[in-house]
Amino acid sequence: MEIKGLTMAIIFQIESSDDEKVDENIKSRRRIIDGKLYRHTYIPIQTLRYNFVNQIGTDHEEIGADKTVLQLDLKATIDKYPEVDLFGYVKNAEEQKIRLAIVRLSNAVSLESIKNEDGTNRTYYTYTISADLDKVGIDENDGIEIENTEKADRVINLLDTIRHLYMGTDEDKKDLEPLFVIGGVYDFEDAIFHDILGVENNKVDIDKIKSVLKEIPYKNADTDTLCGLVKGIFSNDDEITEELNAKPVSEYFEIIKNKVIGYYEG
Repeated sequence: MEIKGLTMAIIFQIESSDDEKVDENIKSRRRIIDGKLYRHTYIPIQTLRYNFVNQIGTDHEEIGADKTVLQLDLKATIDKYPEVDLFGYVKNAEEQKIRLAIVRLSNAVSLESIKNEDGTNRTYYTYTISADLDKVGIDENDGIEIENTEKADRVINLLDTIRHLYMGTDEDKKDLEPLFVIGGVYDFEDAIFHDILGVENNKVDIDKIKSVLKEIPYKNADTDTLCGLVKGIFSNDDEITEELNAKPVSEYFEIIKNKVIGYYEG
Protein backbone atom coordinates (compact mmCIF):
# COMPACT_ATOMS: atom_id res chain seq x y z
CA MET A 1 0.00 0.00 0.00
CA GLU A 2 1.09 3.58 -0.56
CA ILE A 3 2.59 5.41 2.41
CA LYS A 4 -0.07 7.04 4.55
CA GLY A 5 0.27 8.53 8.01
CA LEU A 6 -2.16 9.62 10.70
CA THR A 7 -0.93 12.27 13.11
CA MET A 8 -2.60 14.64 15.54
CA ALA A 9 -1.82 16.86 18.51
CA ILE A 10 -4.30 17.05 21.36
CA ILE A 11 -5.06 19.31 24.31
CA PHE A 12 -7.01 17.95 27.27
CA GLN A 13 -7.42 19.03 30.87
CA ILE A 14 -7.44 17.29 34.23
CA GLU A 15 -8.25 18.65 37.65
CA SER A 16 -6.55 18.28 41.00
CA SER A 17 -7.34 19.74 44.40
CA ASP A 18 -3.64 20.32 45.04
CA ASP A 19 -1.33 21.70 42.34
CA GLU A 20 1.69 20.14 44.05
CA LYS A 21 0.14 16.69 44.18
CA VAL A 22 1.46 14.05 41.79
CA ASP A 23 0.91 10.30 41.67
CA GLU A 24 2.25 7.27 39.82
CA ASN A 25 0.68 8.53 36.59
CA ILE A 26 1.70 12.19 36.77
CA LYS A 27 5.35 13.14 37.18
CA SER A 28 6.86 16.46 38.13
CA ARG A 29 10.02 18.25 37.04
CA ARG A 30 11.51 21.66 37.68
CA ARG A 31 13.39 23.87 35.26
CA ILE A 32 15.20 27.16 35.66
CA ILE A 33 14.46 29.59 32.81
CA ASP A 34 15.95 33.09 32.86
CA GLY A 35 16.77 32.70 36.52
CA LYS A 36 13.23 31.71 37.50
CA LEU A 37 12.16 28.31 38.78
CA TYR A 38 9.28 26.71 36.87
CA ARG A 39 7.48 23.52 37.78
CA HIS A 40 5.97 21.32 35.08
CA THR A 41 4.03 18.10 35.32
CA TYR A 42 3.76 15.45 32.64
CA ILE A 43 2.24 12.05 31.97
CA PRO A 44 4.95 9.70 30.64
CA ILE A 45 4.67 7.92 27.31
CA GLN A 46 4.60 4.56 29.12
CA THR A 47 1.53 5.60 31.12
CA LEU A 48 -0.34 6.81 28.04
CA ARG A 49 0.56 3.64 26.19
CA TYR A 50 -0.60 1.49 29.11
CA ASN A 51 -3.98 3.20 29.10
CA PHE A 52 -4.35 2.89 25.33
CA VAL A 53 -3.51 -0.82 25.40
CA ASN A 54 -5.98 -1.49 28.20
CA GLN A 55 -8.79 0.53 26.63
CA ILE A 56 -8.45 -0.63 23.04
CA GLY A 57 -11.23 -3.13 23.73
CA THR A 58 -9.63 -6.54 23.28
CA ASP A 59 -8.89 -9.71 25.21
CA HIS A 60 -5.56 -9.74 27.06
CA GLU A 61 -5.55 -13.43 28.03
CA GLU A 62 -2.20 -14.23 26.41
CA ILE A 63 -0.66 -10.80 26.98
CA GLY A 64 1.41 -9.70 29.94
CA ALA A 65 1.13 -5.91 29.61
CA ASP A 66 3.10 -3.63 31.88
CA LYS A 67 3.86 0.08 31.53
CA THR A 68 6.99 -0.35 29.44
CA VAL A 69 6.63 -3.25 27.00
CA LEU A 70 4.22 -5.91 25.77
CA GLN A 71 5.85 -9.20 26.74
CA LEU A 72 3.99 -11.83 24.77
CA ASP A 73 3.16 -15.48 24.64
CA LEU A 74 4.32 -16.82 21.28
CA LYS A 75 0.68 -17.57 20.43
CA ALA A 76 -0.28 -13.86 20.71
CA THR A 77 -0.14 -12.85 17.05
CA ILE A 78 -1.28 -9.58 15.49
CA ASP A 79 -4.22 -11.15 13.68
CA LYS A 80 -5.74 -12.02 17.06
CA TYR A 81 -4.64 -8.99 19.08
CA PRO A 82 -5.07 -5.47 17.65
CA GLU A 83 -3.14 -3.86 20.51
CA VAL A 84 -0.14 -6.03 19.68
CA ASP A 85 -0.46 -4.94 16.06
CA LEU A 86 -0.62 -1.24 16.93
CA PHE A 87 1.80 -1.00 19.86
CA GLY A 88 4.42 -3.60 19.01
CA TYR A 89 5.86 -6.51 20.94
CA VAL A 90 8.86 -8.40 22.23
CA LYS A 91 8.62 -12.19 22.05
CA ASN A 92 11.23 -14.14 23.93
CA ALA A 93 11.98 -17.62 22.63
CA GLU A 94 15.12 -19.28 21.27
CA GLU A 95 15.31 -16.31 18.93
CA GLN A 96 13.91 -13.02 20.20
CA LYS A 97 11.32 -11.39 17.95
CA ILE A 98 10.70 -7.66 18.02
CA ARG A 99 8.11 -5.66 16.13
CA LEU A 100 8.24 -1.92 16.55
CA ALA A 101 5.11 0.02 17.41
CA ILE A 102 3.30 1.54 14.44
CA VAL A 103 1.47 3.89 16.82
CA ARG A 104 3.77 6.38 18.54
CA LEU A 105 3.03 8.66 21.46
CA SER A 106 4.73 11.58 23.15
CA ASN A 107 4.65 12.54 26.81
CA ALA A 108 1.59 14.56 27.76
CA VAL A 109 3.11 17.82 28.99
CA SER A 110 1.39 20.45 31.11
CA LEU A 111 0.72 23.83 29.48
CA GLU A 112 -1.16 26.14 31.84
CA SER A 113 -2.95 25.80 35.17
CA ILE A 114 -6.03 27.83 36.04
CA LYS A 115 -7.45 28.02 39.55
CA ASN A 116 -11.21 27.58 39.75
CA GLU A 117 -13.50 29.45 42.12
CA ASP A 118 -13.85 26.34 44.30
CA GLY A 119 -10.08 26.15 44.83
CA THR A 120 -9.37 23.27 42.46
CA ASN A 121 -6.81 23.57 39.70
CA ARG A 122 -7.49 22.86 36.05
CA THR A 123 -4.36 22.03 34.07
CA TYR A 124 -4.09 21.76 30.30
CA TYR A 125 -1.88 19.03 28.85
CA THR A 126 -0.83 18.30 25.29
CA TYR A 127 0.46 15.18 23.54
CA THR A 128 0.90 13.90 20.01
CA ILE A 129 -0.02 10.54 18.49
CA SER A 130 1.02 9.20 15.09
CA ALA A 131 0.31 5.97 13.21
CA ASP A 132 1.76 4.40 10.05
CA LEU A 133 -1.45 3.34 8.32
CA ASP A 134 0.32 1.34 5.60
CA LYS A 135 1.92 -0.92 8.25
CA VAL A 136 -1.27 -1.83 10.13
CA GLY A 137 -2.05 -5.54 10.11
CA ILE A 138 1.28 -6.66 8.62
CA ASP A 139 3.84 -8.72 10.55
CA GLU A 140 6.80 -9.97 8.57
CA ASN A 141 8.11 -11.91 11.59
CA ASP A 142 5.14 -14.28 11.50
CA GLY A 143 4.20 -13.86 7.83
CA ILE A 144 0.80 -12.38 8.66
CA GLU A 145 -1.33 -9.82 6.85
CA ILE A 146 -4.97 -9.21 7.73
CA GLU A 147 -7.75 -7.99 5.43
CA ASN A 148 -8.02 -4.27 4.68
CA THR A 149 -11.47 -4.09 6.28
CA GLU A 150 -9.98 -5.32 9.55
CA LYS A 151 -7.12 -2.83 9.23
CA ALA A 152 -9.67 -0.02 8.93
CA ASP A 153 -11.63 -1.34 11.94
CA ARG A 154 -8.48 -1.31 14.06
CA VAL A 155 -7.63 2.28 13.22
CA ILE A 156 -11.22 3.37 13.83
CA ASN A 157 -11.08 1.61 17.20
CA LEU A 158 -7.88 3.54 17.93
CA LEU A 159 -9.60 6.82 17.03
CA ASP A 160 -12.50 5.98 19.34
CA THR A 161 -10.01 5.28 22.12
CA ILE A 162 -8.32 8.65 21.56
CA ARG A 163 -11.74 10.30 21.64
CA HIS A 164 -12.70 8.74 24.99
CA LEU A 165 -9.32 8.09 26.64
CA TYR A 166 -9.15 8.15 30.43
CA MET A 167 -6.62 7.40 33.14
CA GLY A 168 -6.97 5.92 36.62
CA THR A 169 -9.64 3.92 38.41
CA ASP A 170 -13.30 4.71 38.92
CA GLU A 171 -12.46 6.34 42.25
CA ASP A 172 -9.88 8.65 40.70
CA LYS A 173 -10.74 8.64 37.02
CA LYS A 174 -9.25 11.42 34.90
CA ASP A 175 -10.70 12.06 31.45
CA LEU A 176 -8.12 12.70 28.74
CA GLU A 177 -10.70 13.45 26.05
CA PRO A 178 -9.61 16.06 23.47
CA LEU A 179 -10.78 19.63 23.99
CA PHE A 180 -8.70 20.75 21.01
CA VAL A 181 -7.22 18.54 18.31
CA ILE A 182 -5.38 19.29 15.10
CA GLY A 183 -4.03 16.88 12.48
CA GLY A 184 -5.17 14.54 9.76
CA VAL A 185 -4.36 11.76 7.32
CA TYR A 186 -1.34 12.55 5.16
CA ASP A 187 0.79 11.17 2.34
CA PHE A 188 3.75 11.04 4.74
CA GLU A 189 4.58 9.69 8.19
CA ASP A 190 5.83 12.50 10.39
CA ALA A 191 4.64 13.94 13.73
CA ILE A 192 4.47 17.45 12.29
CA PHE A 193 2.60 18.91 15.26
CA HIS A 194 4.91 17.64 17.98
CA ASP A 195 5.60 20.23 20.68
CA ILE A 196 3.82 23.15 18.96
CA LEU A 197 0.59 23.54 20.95
CA GLY A 198 0.46 26.20 23.60
CA VAL A 199 -2.11 27.81 25.91
CA GLU A 200 -1.69 31.20 27.56
CA ASN A 201 -4.35 33.13 29.44
CA ASN A 202 -6.74 30.32 28.53
CA LYS A 203 -6.16 30.94 24.80
CA VAL A 204 -4.78 28.43 22.30
CA ASP A 205 -1.73 29.87 20.52
CA ILE A 206 -3.10 30.04 16.98
CA ASP A 207 -0.23 32.07 15.51
CA LYS A 208 2.27 29.30 16.27
CA ILE A 209 0.04 26.69 14.62
CA LYS A 210 -0.41 28.81 11.49
CA SER A 211 3.34 29.45 11.33
CA VAL A 212 4.10 25.72 11.48
CA LEU A 213 1.51 24.95 8.81
CA LYS A 214 3.22 27.40 6.43
CA GLU A 215 6.60 25.71 6.94
CA ILE A 216 5.59 22.04 6.58
CA PRO A 217 7.64 20.69 3.64
CA TYR A 218 5.00 18.28 2.38
CA LYS A 219 2.50 18.71 -0.44
CA ASN A 220 -1.12 19.30 0.61
CA ALA A 221 -0.25 19.25 4.32
CA ASP A 222 -2.20 22.45 4.94
CA THR A 223 -5.33 21.31 3.11
CA ASP A 224 -5.20 17.84 4.71
CA THR A 225 -5.01 19.35 8.21
CA LEU A 226 -8.26 19.50 10.16
CA CYS A 227 -9.11 20.97 13.55
CA GLY A 228 -11.58 19.94 16.25
CA LEU A 229 -12.76 22.03 19.20
CA VAL A 230 -14.99 21.70 22.25
CA LYS A 231 -16.57 25.12 22.58
CA GLY A 232 -16.94 26.91 25.89
CA ILE A 233 -13.52 25.98 27.25
CA PHE A 234 -10.99 28.34 25.69
CA SER A 235 -11.32 32.12 25.69
CA ASN A 236 -10.61 32.42 21.95
CA ASP A 237 -13.18 29.93 20.62
CA ASP A 238 -14.34 32.27 17.88
CA GLU A 239 -10.81 32.94 16.68
CA ILE A 240 -9.98 29.22 16.64
CA THR A 241 -13.12 28.51 14.62
CA GLU A 242 -12.46 31.30 12.15
CA GLU A 243 -8.69 30.97 11.71
CA LEU A 244 -8.41 27.16 11.78
CA ASN A 245 -11.90 26.28 10.48
CA ALA A 246 -12.44 24.26 13.64
CA LYS A 247 -15.30 21.79 13.76
CA PRO A 248 -16.89 20.07 16.77
CA VAL A 249 -14.57 17.34 18.06
CA SER A 250 -17.14 14.63 17.29
CA GLU A 251 -17.38 15.81 13.68
CA TYR A 252 -13.58 16.00 13.39
CA PHE A 253 -13.22 12.34 14.33
CA GLU A 254 -15.97 11.25 11.94
CA ILE A 255 -14.16 12.99 9.07
CA ILE A 256 -10.88 11.30 10.00
CA LYS A 257 -12.62 7.93 10.19
CA ASN A 258 -14.03 8.38 6.69
CA LYS A 259 -10.55 9.24 5.38
CA VAL A 260 -9.18 6.06 6.99
CA ILE A 261 -11.94 3.93 5.47
CA GLY A 262 -11.34 5.52 2.06
CA TYR A 263 -7.63 4.73 2.24
CA TYR A 264 -8.15 1.04 2.99
CA GLU A 265 -10.89 0.71 0.38
CA GLY A 266 -8.72 2.33 -2.30
